[in-house]
Amino acid sequence: MTNARTERQSEAEVPGAESLMVAVDEFRKEASARLDARRRTQMGQFLTPSPIASFMAEMFRGKKPTVRVLDPGAGVGSLCAAVVSTLCQSPTRPAMIAVTAYEVDPLLVLSLIHI
Repeated sequence: MTNARTERQSEAEVPGAESLMVAVDEFRKEASARLDARRRTQMGQFLTPSPIASFMAEMFRGKKPTVRVLDPGAGVGSLCAAVVSTLCQSPTRPAMIAVTAYEVDPLLVLSLIHI
């Protein structure tokens, strides 16, 4: 199991919300093309499309100065990226967002490292 942990200030270091989601969706499409369908079924992998991830992230209500997100089956990071994107667009942005993402598939870990 690999742990990709990223801590970023919610200021200039975080790319624009739209570009973050576009990048993650590209990783998702590339990963979907590379992954074996039988293996995906065996592992229960569902790579969440950006619109669904964004919809889910909008349900998150974090109003604290530090937000910690744990994603135990991160895939390419769609849900984590959507939460970060949503929080960074919030009128009361957190001072820090810490994401801990776990993924067991080495092909998907590479995407997590890049976001």
